[in-house]
Amino acid sequence: EQEIKDAKKQAADLEKKAKKLAEELELIKAGGMTVEKVEQLLNDEDWRAHCEGRTCVVAFLPHILDDTASGRNANLKVLDAALQASKKDGKSIGFLWSQGGDQFEMEEQLGLQFGFPA
Repeated sequence: EQEIKDAKKQAADLEKKAKKLAEELELIKAGGMTVEKVEQLLNDEDWRAHCEGRTCVVAFLPHILDDTASGRNANLKVLDAALQASKKDGKSIGFLWSQGGDQFEMEEQLGLQFGFPA
């Protein structure tokens, strides 16, 4: 009877490990599986979807009130052109952008407290 309990516990432990491994593999597969376009970085989920397991470019753009919509669109066209060029070279590179001040902790860690675009 003890052997049966031990076997059930071992099976449950193996099942937990398999589920955890499957989740980790899904995270790896998620990197780069989204639509290949330049998107705004809004949260950690966006970061994981675009950048997990590959090189990623994050552009910090001026606030739209400082740069106007036409300035923002011009910056996004530059990023899109870089994305298209990287795809032609067969490279898997994620491209995201963030409005200055929206990702304060990341900007601070990268030393981007002022001077956008960066």
